[in-house]
Amino acid sequence: MVEFAVKNPTIENINKARSLVSKMWLWDKNKYNPVLNAAEEVNRYLSTTLNGSSNDDGLILNNTHAATFVKLIDTDKDGILDRYEANMGIGTNYTNADSDGDGKSDGFEIFNDTDPLVSPYDWFDKNGEKIKIVT
Repeated sequence: MVEFAVKNPTIENINKARSLVSKMWLWDKNKYNPVLNAAEEVNRYLSTTLNGSSNDDGLILNNTHAATFVKLIDTDKDGILDRYEANMGIGTNYTNADSDGDGKSDGFEIFNDTDPLVSPYDWFDKNGEKIKIVT
């Protein structure tokens, strides 16, 4: 339902998704909040409606819609919008799908409650150079 609400961001769909998520017996159900918050933001900007005449020129402007387009771009295709990677302080790089170089995308790590900034194999040789583990 969360995926459906994101693809069809109406208030009704978002509220249904929030309701279903809150009823789930998951300890990590809060991980869906950023996704649903983004869907609400898209809905808010795409559904701003002006009723009646707003410019006092005598013309009726019923059924006129105004919209602001929010950039919903994910440059590195890791499942996290660029604006969240750049502005929310999570520290990931919006141009690199795997910020810590461990072979798992940042989005995968965030949604699976692992740290996208710490590779599980940060080992260093005697010269202080990072040893790359190939799996």
